[in-house]
Amino acid sequence: MSRGSEIFISILLLIVFLLPMALISVYLICVFRKKFLFVDERFGLNNTRINLFKFRTMWIEKNLQKSAVTEINDKRIIPFGKFLRKHRLDELPQILNVLSSNIALVGPRPEQI
Repeated sequence: MSRGSEIFISILLLIVFLLPMALISVYLICVFRKKFLFVDERFGLNNTRINLFKFRTMWIEKNLQKSAVTEINDKRIIPFGKFLRKHRLDELPQILNVLSSNIALVGPRPEQI
């Protein structure tokens, strides 16, 4: 897929999902205050480090190690977060990653650090 078509499709997706993203953001801002986005550092093309954006679905725990694995019935996941994960709505902010050329619209997911 060419870069021009990725930009076009990403802008179209952003327009279509703008209202749901805004509503999700407002709800998560009420729950988490300012940190409603989860920013995960990943390896992109040629092992460059990129920040991957997702909606936050878990409580923020200060004593938790970064490599902690999420379990199926993890108690850290907020109830609305379960809904977001089930319907993959937590990944909508990745449209911004596609627009900024950090990831491709179609292809493998960036590796976790």
